[in-house]
Amino acid sequence: MDNSELLLAIKGIVKDAVKEEFVPIKNDIADLKENVDILNQEMKKVNSRLDSLESDVAVLKSDSKETKQKLSAIEEDIADIKENAMITRESVNVLLDWAEKTSLDIGVPFHV
Repeated sequence: MDNSELLLAIKGIVKDAVKEEFVPIKNDIADLKENVDILNQEMKKVNSRLDSLESDVAVLKSDSKETKQKLSAIEEDIADIKENAMITRESVNVLLDWAEKTSLDIGVPFHV
């Protein structure tokens, strides 16, 4: 056997050995690609759910603004009611004082 035949034989042996060593690596790469595809599918689901949540948050923010506006209106109405109640209370006290004074002046008691 001459040197060129020997080199060809060694080359064949090395080539076969390298192929055998790369088979598990190729399988691992194929598995990793499959896992990446699965992860991408799951991420699409997660992104879809996040989009839905973002939409819900936008609705909640809008509802919150409306609620704050309504609450402000209610607070103004309550302030008006308190003011009117104070005026009414003062007016009733004035009427009670008048009724008491009048009943003393005319001598006929007003029962209040």
